Amino acid sequence: MIDNTTSRGRTIRFLFDGDGDAFSKIVETLGETPLPKYIKRKVEPADKERFQTIYAKKKGAVSAPTAGLHFTKQLMKRLQSKV
Repeated sequence: MIDNTTSRGRTIRFLFDGDGDAFSKIVETLGETPLPKYIKRKVEPADKERFQTIYAKKKGAVSAPTAGLHFTKQLMKRLQSKV
C-alpha cells in the first residue's frame, strides 16, 4: 500500500515480473466481482457485466454505487436528447 486516500480508499502498487497482459490475467483469475450487500447469492459469471455501470472508466471496474445501475448508455442517450 502506497497511499491512504481521503475517501477511505487505498492506493496499492503490485510488483510483478511480467507484462501487463499477464498481470491482468492473474488478477482476473484471483478476483471476484463484488455484489451489493442486499444480494444474497454466490457470484455468477454474468455479474461482471450485470453490475457494470456507465461510470466505469477503467478495465475491470465493476459494482459502482448501485444507485447508478439503472443508468444505461441507451437511457443516457434518451435523456440527452431531451435537453
